[in-house]
Amino acid sequence: MRPLRFAVIVTCAGGNGGQLLFVFPQLDMTVMITAANYGQYPVWQKFVNELVPHYIIAAVQ
Repeated sequence: MRPLRFAVIVTCAGGNGGQLLFVFPQLDMTVMITAANYGQYPVWQKFVNELVPHYIIAAVQ
């Protein structure tokens, strides 16, 4: 994940196609993303690098 304005501790798991789980204990938040972009890493990499930090985490700050 790209740096934000503050440090965020995250535990994450992922699977091929964009199945992603992020747990943010200090924010009391869990994010689950399911997708079907199998074998298309550049597509679902955007979930990790853009969607989660810039939209989801930013919304709870």
